Amino acid sequence: MQPMTKFISRKLTVAAAFGILMAPQLAAAQMDAHMRHLSTDRVQRMHHSAQMMSAHHRQAAMMRATGSNAIARQSLTGMQVGMERLGGRRGNFYVRSGEFIGINLSSASRQQLADLGYVITRSERLQQLAMTIDVIAIRSSRSVKKALRRARRADPEGTYLPNALFAASSASVRRSAAEPDATVRSGSPVVLNGTRLGLIDTAVDPRLVNRLVARDMPVTLKQRKFGPGDAVLPRRHGTTVAAQAVRSGAQHLVVADVFSNVTGYADVAAIALALEWMADQNLSVVNLSLSGPPHDLLEAAIAALIARGHVIVAAVGNEGLKRGPAYPAAYPHVIGVTAVDQQLSLYGKANAGPGVDVAAIGVDVEIPVLSSDPAESEPVSGTSFAAPVVAAILGQAFRAPALGAADLALALIERTAVDLGPPGKDNMFGAGAVFPASQSAAISTGQSR
Repeated sequence: MQPMTKFISRKLTVAAAFGILMAPQLAAAQMDAHMRHLSTDRVQRMHHSAQMMSAHHRQAAMMRATGSNAIARQSLTGMQVGMERLGGRRGNFYVRSGEFIGINLSSASRQQLADLGYVITRSERLQQLAMTIDVIAIRSSRSVKKALRRARRADPEGTYLPNALFAASSASVRRSAAEPDATVRSGSPVVLNGTRLGLIDTAVDPRLVNRLVARDMPVTLKQRKFGPGDAVLPRRHGTTVAAQAVRSGAQHLVVADVFSNVTGYADVAAIALALEWMADQNLSVVNLSLSGPPHDLLEAAIAALIARGHVIVAAVGNEGLKRGPAYPAAYPHVIGVTAVDQQLSLYGKANAGPGVDVAAIGVDVEIPVLSSDPAESEPVSGTSFAAPVVAAILGQAFRAPALGAADLALALIERTAVDLGPPGKDNMFGAGAVFPASQSAAISTGQSR
């Protein structure tokens, strides 16, 4: 690097650090200007870090609107930023920077990694899914793509994959002026049916969810952290997903926090560990309101869980009708869920394709909101919030894992759904819409099954 370029890079580093602390959006704008002159990997990583910090500040502000000020502060102090964009035959997607993962590595493969100077920072044996995951640190400035290429060339017998990142499948929130220490607008208390359900998401705020139900029938929550950080971190997304499950009758929630202290993304290693925990908890139905790229580790973990008799429900994503369902919804035997509104019109941002199996109401659903006005609500939309409705319905029908449950669940959906769109199953609505027994939907169609 030329001396002048080094000088500019050092100046940019100081300016970016100061800008992130003082004004996240300004820091990101300054870096955009410098990016036109400098295109080094270092500047790109700094640019994205500023964007992530800015997004995190926006999310913290949203948390404060729900009264979760302590949660927002914990999120800001514990945030860990480290990601990069990876391109390949499966398209472009984000991965955790500074590391990659190995699957079922032999002792010879581990020795080969050591010879290359790589360090295994964590090794996990997934007993229920019959696999081992190693997280391997890249002790240099080498990109994930280059590190993977080096490991694969040196050890062609080993299975090495990027630690891909998955996002929560929510798309839009309509903000309201909320005040702290008020009451949650919940309407009539929800009637629970004792369903036990697994959620792989952010952590859930039990105070907000329990204000949806009668005091003599509380929701039980068992939560465990799988993402980075020191503790589970309740957030709006997971709390809203849980609220939708509770509104649909679910009472006992087992929640795997795969996001924890990282804003917006969960890595595939954390999701695989969460799936192992769900199997260990003997949960019949597991909901994943998150989406991302195809990944061999996620596919293998999902397939192993389904083979054990668990039902997997997932949101199809919110990238628009021209995009096929995201993963894990697109995997075989996973119940892919899209969103409709109260008039059963399709959510405009929902993905479409053969992986869409069923629809449920997920447009303008009410989130647990703290407000001084009992008539005030904060509507949110996304396939994330339709998926737990379907999961809760299936959880009531399937109380324990059973061989072939995934196919039986799909057959039940196809038998009971209200047909929408073209006659029969289609790529937008799947088999049609399903509703929990407690939900009164404004069905605007004369079609039925």
